[in-house]
Amino acid sequence: MPCAPRGGQVHHVDHRDRGKKAKLYARFGIRDYWTADPRARLLDLHEASERRKYRLIARHEGTVRLRPALFPDLEVDLRRVRV
Repeated sequence: MPCAPRGGQVHHVDHRDRGKKAKLYARFGIRDYWTADPRARLLDLHEASERRKYRLIARHEGTVRLRPALFPDLEVDLRRVRV
């Protein structure tokens, strides 16, 4: 699992990602947390609040290309994301 600058991470979603992993990442101060579902071509961007709980700040789906504000030089093409 590659670690992105400023502590953000991108990985495939499973049942632990929005529960145990999210709590663990928040506890260690990882501000930005991404979850991806390549089969559904879905990318969710989460941001930790001051109370160390994540909130969904953006959802991208389909065949879009996006440049997240957090990483302006990175282009994510959901058509090319694979399991």
